[in-house]
Amino acid sequence: MSINKIFWVCVSFSAFNHLSAQAADLIPLEDFIKPDQFAHPRLSPDGKHIAISVNLPQEDRFVPTMSVFQLPEFKMISAIRMPAFEVPEDFEWLTNTRLVVSKATEHGSQEKPMSTGEVLAVNIDGSKQEYLYGYNMFKMSSKGARYDDDYGYGSVANIPSIRNGNLLLQEHKWSNKHSTLIEINSINASRKTIADLPMPGLYFTIQNNGSPRFASGTDENNYGVLFERNSEKNEWIQIKDGNLG
Repeated sequence: MSINKIFWVCVSFSAFNHLSAQAADLIPLEDFIKPDQFAHPRLSPDGKHIAISVNLPQEDRFVPTMSVFQLPEFKMISAIRMPAFEVPEDFEWLTNTRLVVSKATEHGSQEKPMSTGEVLAVNIDGSKQEYLYGYNMFKMSSKGARYDDDYGYGSVANIPSIRNGNLLLQEHKWSNKHSTLIEINSINASRKTIADLPMPGLYFTIQNNGSPRFASGTDENNYGVLFERNSEKNEWIQIKDGNLG
């Protein structure tokens, strides 16, 4: 290696060490390893409120809590905290004043919370809480005696563009090999079946008008499966195409 090349290598390492020292002075190491304080920001349809998952201190740990702030002042309206080790996995606005929340449980500070398949609804001030789907339906919901417990996994499939407080939920029962789409009223927890297909693990694609159009997933051999809904006949037809996947 020539003297010039050795000189430039030395200069490069020197510059790198200098920049590293500056970065260490400007950005503390703790900033790279500490948990995020805020996550999942969701702006209300009218832009007047924002819901955020905020890590709030509780004894010797931080607990994810769904907090709602008024804009533009960023004034806290409510902080909705769940029972111990239960956290809001995700949430969406149903109307300008009501949210739907998917629940999860914590299994260690370094592990991602595990979804329970339960779905709840609540107003921005924490009032009118309603249990919409899950294995505690009988005990926790106002419609529990009517529907009984749900032994399955529920997830929000769609929120209609007409914000009437309803939502579409896709259900996967543990006890049968069906995929079901349900419309649920978030105020009183009443529900109506929209689609029921005799195959597990399908996820529904919803059109802009709020009606389901496709259901897709994989079969027991991990091959792609696709169903299309004929809206005129309200029938689901499986598309058997070798190119699916």
